[in-house]
Amino acid sequence: MRKGSKLCVILLCSFTALLGLSVLSACGDNTSQPKHIITFDYQGATSEIVETTRLVTQNTTIGILPSPTKAEFAFNGWFTEPNGEGIRILQTDKYEYSANITLYAHFVQNAYNVKFVDFDGTVLKEEDVEKGSGATAPEIALDARPGYTFDGWYDTEGTKVSGDTSYSFTVTADVTLTAKWVEKIEYTPDEYFTFELINDNTEYSIRAKNKNNLPKNLVLPQTYNGKPVREIYSGSYPNAAFQNPSIKSVIIPDGVTSIGACAFSDCSSLTSITIPDGVTSIGDGAFYNCNSLTAITIPDSITSIGEWAFTYCSSLTSITILGSITSIGDYSFYNCSSLTSITIPDSVTSIGSSAFSDCSSLTSITIPDSVTNIGEWTFYNCSSLTSVIFGEYSQLTSIGGWTFYNCSSLTSITIPDSVTSIGACAFSDCSSLTSITILGSIASIGDYSFYNCSSLTSITIPSSVTSIGYGAFYGCSSLTTITIPDSVTSIGYEVFRNCNSLMSVTIHAAIPPTLGDNIFYKTHSALKIYVPPTSVDTYKSAQFWSSYASKIFPI
Repeated sequence: MRKGSKLCVILLCSFTALLGLSVLSACGDNTSQPKHIITFDYQGATSEIVETTRLVTQNTTIGILPSPTKAEFAFNGWFTEPNGEGIRILQTDKYEYSANITLYAHFVQNAYNVKFVDFDGTVLKEEDVEKGSGATAPEIALDARPGYTFDGWYDTEGTKVSGDTSYSFTVTADVTLTAKWVEKIEYTPDEYFTFELINDNTEYSIRAKNKNNLPKNLVLPQTYNGKPVREIYSGSYPNAAFQNPSIKSVIIPDGVTSIGACAFSDCSSLTSITIPDGVTSIGDGAFYNCNSLTAITIPDSITSIGEWAFTYCSSLTSITILGSITSIGDYSFYNCSSLTSITIPDSVTSIGSSAFSDCSSLTSITIPDSVTNIGEWTFYNCSSLTSVIFGEYSQLTSIGGWTFYNCSSLTSITIPDSVTSIGACAFSDCSSLTSITILGSIASIGDYSFYNCSSLTSITIPSSVTSIGYGAFYGCSSLTTITIPDSVTSIGYEVFRNCNSLMSVTIHAAIPPTLGDNIFYKTHSALKIYVPPTSVDTYKSAQFWSSYASKIFPI
């Protein structure tokens, strides 16, 4: 190579090197920049945490940030201070901090849409409300629709939620409420009603003059001849006050305190009824066989619901009991086959026999602490019932016979320590029941109490029990082991019959309990019965126990 060419190459290389240094100087050499740690504080997020820290280089783009979720909240971004304070950091931002930092997730409470709509679809009011906050219906003048009477606010499923024009409630979800009006039929009271003087001729009782000739939308008068209408006539089936299958809606006026027996029985087209605050009692069979009624609100003035009050209300899906009711009568909600939920207030002390029998859609029930007695057959054949919850300070003393018979979806139950007796067949045919916990002072387990609980694998019998009734665990084919405390002095016949998985029974009583016949008939062939070591010979020679001598062993 010639000398001049070599010089050109050297100069060109030097120029290129200088140019590279200039570019690095202008752009920054990332490899020499300090690195810092971002710590992510998720502030109670309920989604899976996938990244808790990130190593970043100063003056470089932060990059895609985590997007956590939190139940019932919306994610609002990452901030340099908690509660959405400080600077909001975006994924396109450069990390310009000279030290480690913590970023805090910020969530905002979900807002729900609340809409009030008139009968013709006109939106009367619409707003977005945070969960847990209140919403109030717009004021509606009662004469806003001539020829009609305001009946109430209805949800999208057609359930009446309130008859109050200024209804207020706590928002927990999106909701649309529609104002429903019923046609006002102009008539004189004497045209359709018969009035009888009561209470020293100071007030009236009301009933139909001709129950086959009544308006479909029935509005009862508040007064007659200057005196208040106080009661709806208490009749007997089939001679009821307003027994008419064509009635669609009823508005009971303020001032009425009593809805008499069978008052609206067999009103099979009745879909809506307004019961005012002030009514104190609903009589026996008052709404018997009102099979189009979908919802009802029982005001807090009512103290008792009579027997058969809502029997065969097969379209009734929800019941709201607001207040001070103390008793729910026998068969009150019998065969309300569409009923999915009911809230029993803590004023109730007794639930009558068969009160909820054949409520085949009922999924859960909470028995408040105040209830001391549950009658027989109360939840019989509630085949969808999966959960029964007793209060922490339950005062319940007895569970009646057949109370939960054939609750075939019930999987477990804890019986509170206040209960002293379980009636016959109380849990018979609860075929999904896998475990039972009896907490306390129960003295006896009734005959066939857990008959054919074919999924039952365990039960704890407390030391307060002195007797186990006939066939108490008959057909519990999944039960493998059971321990009987030393307090038990008698065991009825066939108690463990057909418990074909039962392999171990431990009995702590030194003196053999009196025993019925066929107690271990068709149990597992490898069954072993364990008793106190000093009592083995006593058991082997005792009546009926001697039949199982080869299976008796010391504990």
